[in-house]
Amino acid sequence: MNIKEAKELLDLSLEELSNLALEKKKKISKDFVFFTHNFHINYSNECLALCPICAFGKPLGQGYTLSLEDIENKLRDLKEKRKNILEIHIVGSLNPELPYRYYISLLELAKKYFPEATLKAFTATEIAYLAGQEKKSIKEVLSDFKVAGLEVLPGGGAEILKDELRKILCPKKVDTKTYLEVHRTAHNLGIKSNITMLFGHIETWEDILEHLSIVNNLYNETGGFLVFIPLLFHPKNTKFEKRVKKAFPSKVYRVIALSRLLLDIPHIKAYWIMLTPKIAQTSLLFGADDLDGCVYEEKITKFAKRKSPDYLDEENIKRLILDVGFTPVLRDGKFNIKKIYKES
Repeated sequence: MNIKEAKELLDLSLEELSNLALEKKKKISKDFVFFTHNFHINYSNECLALCPICAFGKPLGQGYTLSLEDIENKLRDLKEKRKNILEIHIVGSLNPELPYRYYISLLELAKKYFPEATLKAFTATEIAYLAGQEKKSIKEVLSDFKVAGLEVLPGGGAEILKDELRKILCPKKVDTKTYLEVHRTAHNLGIKSNITMLFGHIETWEDILEHLSIVNNLYNETGGFLVFIPLLFHPKNTKFEKRVKKAFPSKVYRVIALSRLLLDIPHIKAYWIMLTPKIAQTSLLFGADDLDGCVYEEKITKFAKRKSPDYLDEENIKRLILDVGFTPVLRDGKFNIKKIYKES
């Protein structure tokens, strides 16, 4: 779809967008809606970047950093309590006090305790930062991490892939070219990745369409993206708190539908942690086919005073899916199907 046709979608009603998006979604993933059992490790929030849009990052010495012993204790405790973790999600900060070996050990610990789980770790910004710190290439860092167990890159840090906006939103994060290069390099090494877009701040609809076009071009080049995740900006406790208000649900639904219609990436996530379970559920009617997961211990959006609960159990997630007429499907971090549930 060219940019002119994409812009024409902006004039459609929500009902029209829903109909079109659902039609495409059903061709790709039938009536399935996916979820997983995932554990988040946000290893540190002491960060050099301190992005204006971020409530999580704190100056060095004013936040927290988990030791490897802390992380091992968490993993050991989780192993004793729950046997079905299918994905471990690791992201943190740009912390110059952490040695390179820390990241390798973190991956190795996660694999030690949950060898069956997909290990998804470190954003493009974290990878590029470590490459600079260690005087290594991006390829070398990714290769080291792959040996330690890395299987998927998370999509965080994409924000809006337009450098004029990035200089305002996240001036110390990598630029658009570097962000895409990290993901391209990962794909060429056989490491799949997720891809995100942060919306609901100072972006325009044209910025959103441009972001989607850039993402789709890389997907068509490498085939490496597993899922696209539109992330709703939460202004609380950020430098944008008095500048913007949280977007209305109608914008969420429109963005979800546009993502489904304009991208060739097979999966579109309605991330309930940032949307609330109810808005995420309604997003399934606009083309989303993934609700992320149960989400144990996510801290990043908690600092932005999100309204969502800290955790949803499997039964609640299945009910969200069933109540709007879809079939819940348990997956791992690579979208391999583990179990298909039917209405009991």
